[in-house]
Amino acid sequence: MRDSFSESPFCTGLKQRFVDDRAWENTDLHRTFVNVADQSSDSDTPYEWYKRIDDLYETICTEGYRTQYEIAEGTYRTSGGFGITDVLANEITVDIGRDGTLQFVDGKHRLAIAKILDCRRIPVSVAVRHKKWIDGVRSNSAEADRIGATDWVSLSERL
Repeated sequence: MRDSFSESPFCTGLKQRFVDDRAWENTDLHRTFVNVADQSSDSDTPYEWYKRIDDLYETICTEGYRTQYEIAEGTYRTSGGFGITDVLANEITVDIGRDGTLQFVDGKHRLAIAKILDCRRIPVSVAVRHKKWIDGVRSNSAEADRIGATDWVSLSERL
């Protein structure tokens, strides 16, 4: 099965940076970023973005992949609190298709870095579950057993 995300220009550019140890200026991503940045009113320069990605990569390398909740832990009391949307804002998010296929929604920076570092398990947030998939799991206890789902909480935790 082809992994279109891993073969995307974005993921390829990060592989060139972190696996091939290229300078950002020597990646395919740099050429794309510079063209887009020239046409954008976004305040980030390519080099500000590169620094954030380098920092994220280094953090995941040294501390392991952590959920947004784990990263935010401790800030609740000092910052006046945070809501669930704050915690999930930068989490990898997927939808579940009618056949159970995971479909990428958001979090490409973290997903690409996790793939580059060969993280075997990463947490994701499930945004949408296709009704046909839900009906199939509900009607097929063998499928629920196969994925280790004893209730909807454990089902979402194991995807």
